[in-house]
Amino acid sequence: MAAELRVLDAQVDHAEWLRRWRDTPSREPFSHPAYCSLFAEEGIRATALAADFADGSVLFPVLVKDLGREPWAGPDDRRRDLSVPNGYGGPFVAGTVSEQECAGFWRLVDGWACQERLVAGDVRLSLHLDEVLPMRGWETVHVSDNVVVDLRARADPCAGFSSSLRRNIARAGRSDVEIGQARDVVSWEIFRKLYTETMNRREARSDYYFSAAFFAGLRSRFEDAGLFLAYDAAGEALSGELFVTSPSRSYSLFSASSSRGLKVHANEAVKSEAIRHCADSGRDCYVLGGGNAPDDGLFQYKLRFAPQGRRAYYVGRRVFDRTSYDALVGERQRWALRKTGGPYVPDRFPAYR
Repeated sequence: MAAELRVLDAQVDHAEWLRRWRDTPSREPFSHPAYCSLFAEEGIRATALAADFADGSVLFPVLVKDLGREPWAGPDDRRRDLSVPNGYGGPFVAGTVSEQECAGFWRLVDGWACQERLVAGDVRLSLHLDEVLPMRGWETVHVSDNVVVDLRARADPCAGFSSSLRRNIARAGRSDVEIGQARDVVSWEIFRKLYTETMNRREARSDYYFSAAFFAGLRSRFEDAGLFLAYDAAGEALSGELFVTSPSRSYSLFSASSSRGLKVHANEAVKSEAIRHCADSGRDCYVLGGGNAPDDGLFQYKLRFAPQGRRAYYVGRRVFDRTSYDALVGERQRWALRKTGGPYVPDRFPAYR
């Protein structure tokens, strides 16, 4: 069993966190301290739980959220819950951790959770479950599938696209859509506005929106992020694809398009260029993610980039304090009734969110 659980802050303990991140074989972008720190704000701490064992170590980046910041809970609520930054997470392993050491790690986490007054935990797990510690004591749920483009299967990664997708990309070219990699501040701000426009059009939940400071920080503090933008002949931005990378993988982080960009298929063209760029830079795959619901329209759109690229996607769920959990669900229901006059119907875990 580990001698102690190290609780690292993304800014204060940046050097130690970075060293431990470099020890993990895959060096996933979502567990990098510079990336995790982008999600820290008042009431949200970017933290990593770390432990050392005889022949290995564990690094588990998480976001600890004060429930007192939620309008339905009230500012005096001192309880918290746990999630992970946007993307994929889990307790990443460096070296070898035995079954006994795994059990010891989770006992340490349980003790820390009690001290922190954690009610629940919700962790989107890496698509590569062999790289993370088994979630002992958690419920591991297959919630949907994701789409992954294999960049090693063909000399031209776009040759595996569906025929309808290839036709649409050709149409974008005939519409004089021009695509290029964007590195300057102005281009990133253009993308941010496109992204906000896209979320408004989709009537997205509030947690899908990100501030100008978030995008500025992603560009300036996190070197493993890339951006491609598509323009028309007059220089109007039509679509963009923002991705992050590890040494071997690339991940689509944000996609955005104007209404006109969708009509001329700029969104498909710009994503294909990002995929080609990541293949040329030596990555093994490009992860597109999934939809808002299993096999919905968004998922089917992504599947056209990799018709054989369906991959199982799991989340880890844990209720640390059942009494508080049930009480919070009741508080959320009563708050919704006062605000809307109708019942609150949970559509995700934890049910009070």
